[in-house]
Amino acid sequence: MSRRPSLSWPGLAALLSGPFLTVQSAFSVMVAAPNIQSELGASAAQISAIVSGYAVAYAAALIPGSRLGDIVGRRRMFALGMLAFGATACLCAAATNIWWLIAARTLQGFAAAAAFPQVLTIIRLQAGDEQARARGFAAFGVALGISGITGQVLSGAMIDTDFAGLGWRGIFLVNPIVAVAACLIVWREIPETRVSPAPRLDGPGALLSALGFGLLLVAALSASRNLTTAGGVALAALILLAIFAHRQVRLSRDDSHPLVPVTLFQSRFGWALAAAGLFHTTVVAFPLTMAVFLQAGLGQSAWTAGLFGLPVTIAFLCASSLSERVLKVWPPYRVMICGGALTALGLAACAGAGFSGTPSLLIGPLLVVGWGQGWFLPLLLNAALSGLRPTLAGAGSGLLATMQQLGGGFGAAAANGVYFHLIQGSSTAGLAFVLATFIPTTAAVCAIALLPNPAEA
Repeated sequence: MSRRPSLSWPGLAALLSGPFLTVQSAFSVMVAAPNIQSELGASAAQISAIVSGYAVAYAAALIPGSRLGDIVGRRRMFALGMLAFGATACLCAAATNIWWLIAARTLQGFAAAAAFPQVLTIIRLQAGDEQARARGFAAFGVALGISGITGQVLSGAMIDTDFAGLGWRGIFLVNPIVAVAACLIVWREIPETRVSPAPRLDGPGALLSALGFGLLLVAALSASRNLTTAGGVALAALILLAIFAHRQVRLSRDDSHPLVPVTLFQSRFGWALAAAGLFHTTVVAFPLTMAVFLQAGLGQSAWTAGLFGLPVTIAFLCASSLSERVLKVWPPYRVMICGGALTALGLAACAGAGFSGTPSLLIGPLLVVGWGQGWFLPLLLNAALSGLRPTLAGAGSGLLATMQQLGGGFGAAAANGVYFHLIQGSSTAGLAFVLATFIPTTAAVCAIALLPNPAEA
C-alpha cells in the first residue's frame, strides 16, 4: 500500500515564504517610493514604472512558470524562482540609478512568477487529505494577509529609523536571507513532483499568454493617465489572448501539450476562476485605496496607515483558524457565501466610517472584512484546485494566480482612479473614499454570485 503524500509544517512554512515575499515586496516598494524618488532623482512616471514593471512581469509569467514546474519539477522550480528573487533583490538594493532599479524590479517580477504557482500546486498535490489541504490553503491565505501588513509596517519602520544606515535599500536585503533559508528547508522537507511523461513547453503559447496578460495589466495600470491609450493596449491584449485561446483549443483537440488544457473548463473551475479574480479586488484594491485615503485625505502617517491593516489580518487569522470547526457544521459553499457577504458588508461599513472622517471608526468594519476574507478565500482556493486531476494542477494553479493578479490590478486601478478623479474635482476625501470603496464591495457581491454551487453540479 503506497503512503499518502504529506506536507510537514516546516515545509509548508518554507513554501509560504514564497507568496509572502512576492506580495510583501510590492507593498514595501510603495511605502519606499518617496525616498527612492528623492535619492535617485526619479520622476513620477519612473516611480510608477518600478511598481508596474514588477506587476506586469509577474502577471505575464505565471502561466509559463507553472508549466515549467510541471516539466522540471515543482520543488526545483520553486527553489530556482526563490534564489532568483533573492538575487534580483540584491540588484535592487545596489541600484545607483533609476533605470537600474526599474530593470531589476522587472526581473524580480519574473522570478516571483516562477516560484508563486508552485506553492499552490504543491499544496494541492502533497497535502495528506481534504482537511490537510484546506488547512494548507488557509495558511496560504494567512501568509498573503500578513505580507501586505508587514510590507507597510516593517518597511515604514526600517525607512523611518534608517536601519543600519541603509535607507530604502534595506527593504530589499531581507529577501535573499529568507529566500535561501526557504530553499534549504523546502529541499529537505518537500518531495519532488512533476508531470510524467514530461510535457513540452508550448513556446508560442507562452509568448502569447505573457504578452496578452501583461498588456492587459498595462492597460489597467495606465487607464487613469490616458484612457485612450489604455483602451488601445487593452484591445491589442484581447486580440493576443483570443489567438492564444484558439491555439490552446487546437492543441487540446490534438493532444499536443497545450499550456492551458481546455479540459480545465469542463468542471466548475471556470466559475471559480472568475470568482477568485473578482474577490481579489477586496484583497488588493481596498487596502491601497484606504492607505491613500488615510494619508492624503486624513493626514495620517505611513506608519499609522499601515497599522490599520492589522484588524483585517488578525480577523483573517482567527477566521481561518476556526474555519475547520465551522465546516463540521456548515458545508464549504455556505461558509463561502457567509464569508463573501461579511466582506461586502464590512466594506460598506468602512465606506460609512471613512465618510465620517474619524479613522478609529474603521476598526470594527475592518475586523468584519478580515473575517469574511478568512472564510472565503482559502475555501475558494481549495474548491477551485481540489477538483482538478493531478496532471492539471499546475496549469490550474498558474491560471488561478494570473486571474488573482489581474483582478487585483484592475480593481486597484479602478478604485484609485475613481478616488483621484473625484479628489481633483470638488469632492471631499470622504466622499471619494465612499465611491472608490463601492468598487471592491460590488466585486465581492459578484464573486458570491459566481460561486459554483455543488448542488447544481
